Amino acid sequence: MELLAPLVPPDEPVAPAHEPAVSAPTADPYAIGPDSHERVSDEETERVTDKGLPKRTPKISAPAPVPRPRAGGVDAEALRRRLGGFHRGATEGRRDVEAEIAEQTAQTPTPHHTARNTAQDQAQDAVRRQDAVDASGGTVEEASS
Repeated sequence: MELLAPLVPPDEPVAPAHEPAVSAPTADPYAIGPDSHERVSDEETERVTDKGLPKRTPKISAPAPVPRPRAGGVDAEALRRRLGGFHRGATEGRRDVEAEIAEQTAQTPTPHHTARNTAQDQAQDAVRRQDAVDASGGTVEEASS
């Protein structure tokens, strides 16, 4: 087996073997980055008001979809039944609340006009109403003039 040495092209000078090769000065092995640290710039600078608060940026929302046309007419009887049900529910609710309030305050409603309402009772009611007006300081018309 025969070993061949690589051929050296003639235009490159051959360095003498006894002189050590001069290398570039080695850097500090612990130096990783630049000596000064700079803050990474933000993608976009925030717009601020004169007082330093961030400015509002309007959000673009998708336009409202076009309402689709109704597919049919309104059934008057069905609507009347439905609204009548709401009305009955509201009436029953008011009646229940009145009963609950009367139960909590232990009062029962008395009718204002009964057969036993005599002239004397009417006179007493008139005096009470007059006292109520005097206690409140008069009527609204008097207060505004």
